[in-house]
Amino acid sequence: MLCYSENRENCDTVQCSGYKMAPLEISEEAFDKCCQIEPICEDRGTVWIGRHKPSNSRYVLKIYDLEKCGEELDRIKDEITTVRQLQHRNVIKYLVSFISGNHLWIVMPLIGYTSASRLIVSHFTNGLPEPALALIFKDILCGLHYLHSKGIIHRSIKGTHILVDSEGRSLLCGFRHSTNSILQGKWEKRIHSYPPEAAYNLNWASPEMLKQDMEGYSEKTDIYSLGVTLCELGNGEIPYCKYEPQLILVEKVYGRQPFLYDMHTCRFLFENGKDSGVGGSYGDCLGSLPKAAEKAFSASAHNFVSKCVEYDASARPSAEKLFDHPFIRQTRKMDIKLPEMLHPVTPITDETQLGETEVVNDVHYDSQQSPDVMWDL
Repeated sequence: MLCYSENRENCDTVQCSGYKMAPLEISEEAFDKCCQIEPICEDRGTVWIGRHKPSNSRYVLKIYDLEKCGEELDRIKDEITTVRQLQHRNVIKYLVSFISGNHLWIVMPLIGYTSASRLIVSHFTNGLPEPALALIFKDILCGLHYLHSKGIIHRSIKGTHILVDSEGRSLLCGFRHSTNSILQGKWEKRIHSYPPEAAYNLNWASPEMLKQDMEGYSEKTDIYSLGVTLCELGNGEIPYCKYEPQLILVEKVYGRQPFLYDMHTCRFLFENGKDSGVGGSYGDCLGSLPKAAEKAFSASAHNFVSKCVEYDASARPSAEKLFDHPFIRQTRKMDIKLPEMLHPVTPITDETQLGETEVVNDVHYDSQQSPDVMWDL
């Protein structure tokens, strides 16, 4: 058994913002794999809920088969290195990572509500309510501002990469596609590298990233993805999910923007006979979201999305400026907490009864673009 980290002390010590924990015994024998969740990384690995036998506490285990990883192993190592350098309450933390036999283990805190995607697939099929969205995106903006201040561009913001813990805190994960805009000590204003396996993020990718021209892209590509993700979680459906990849490219390059479905936008589409730009016509909209015309998002929610998905990247606000947007400011007056808004959904805890062969979240997301839908961590 080998510790992945070159510094054994760093690997043993658990220092996670928001999680006060004793050092973990790092060995395969120290964990019981209680419940299999999902295959990840195109079946190169599996996510489990595991019990740490010495402490009798549960954790999330990402276990990769090294023989299947191939070139992907370098990206997984880069992800571990990146996450180790980050310390923020709204960014996921890897508690420990080690190699045992032919498998790479990554141990993470147990995140009670799992991903935001799981919430809309299994419970809020017509989308999350606006107050819940505002609380989630307030946290994600905090984490995103922190990343951008470190020169890190996430490049894969979407519902599966937003986790919600049992206290209602939201965290960013999924750093396998991230990149750093600080190269050799110099801050690069534009990035030209294209993320690997970008097809899985096509629905959320910004136009400037997809064009792959000499202008490149910046951290504002994450802001675009943030707006698409708000539509995803607000509508209960991934924007452009009914489009073929080639058509998604055309729609984005020509400036077609996704938006929130509600009584106002649906009525506009019906009266004007226009295509929705997010996967079909008005009829498709109501076919997949029967209650869309009964919902009403605030003007500030629509404006937030509109600003995020501006075609011109320079016109998009920064994460810091969006934090002061009216859509986010409404959270300052909220008395109710996110877990109360998510009722009757209950988080997974150390006490939750889980069968050894039970698969949590036995549901599937209606998307041709992303096979790792529930726990794409």
